[in-house]
Amino acid sequence: MKCKHSSVDSIDVIFLKRLLPSLLVPLALLFSTILKTENYPQKFKQAVVLPLYKGKGSHSRIMNKIEEDNLLDDNQHGFRKGRSCETAITVLSQTIFNELDKLNVNLVVVIANFLFHREISIKIKEFVSSPFKVNRGIGQGTVNGPNLFMLFFNAVSHLKTDCHHSIFADDVAIYIFDKNVKKGLERLAKIMDRLDNWCNLVGLSISYKKLSL
Repeated sequence: MKCKHSSVDSIDVIFLKRLLPSLLVPLALLFSTILKTENYPQKFKQAVVLPLYKGKGSHSRIMNKIEEDNLLDDNQHGFRKGRSCETAITVLSQTIFNELDKLNVNLVVVIANFLFHREISIKIKEFVSSPFKVNRGIGQGTVNGPNLFMLFFNAVSHLKTDCHHSIFADDVAIYIFDKNVKKGLERLAKIMDRLDNWCNLVGLSISYKKLSL
């Protein structure tokens, strides 16, 4: 049985699952040490990235009916639109963090340490590149990566005080209302200039191929 998961150490996840009962105590001690020292092992900051085509899936009519009638427990994250293993783990992590808030642990320092000195390798079929350092980003594939990115990207809302906007992850829709088309376009151009300057400042780039007016 081959493992679909890609990791730096190349240890098959099936092997780890079978050893799980023996690993629980060592892992508990390891993560307790991380929280006490507020320091992540460097190996935990390494990842292998597999470029994949994002195909479009489908959502069955039966599942649509189940969702409409609210027949499933809200804690069920499997095989549901907009939910996944990652969302289930995120809920679990948030619950743990809520409990950690009651302890004397500086989670800001812990998370900051996790984000510094990260390394990734690129894997395409059997080829795996040498590790190289990344000086930006929140760690691809990490459980709390989406949450950390939303906190980082949230600052974009402060740039658009003179327009309406909607944000989905890193996609931003900007819309304004003006009786004068020329003035409206001039306002929009100024807003885009501010957005472009902010993106350059924080190391992001606007995908102009997706931009539409």
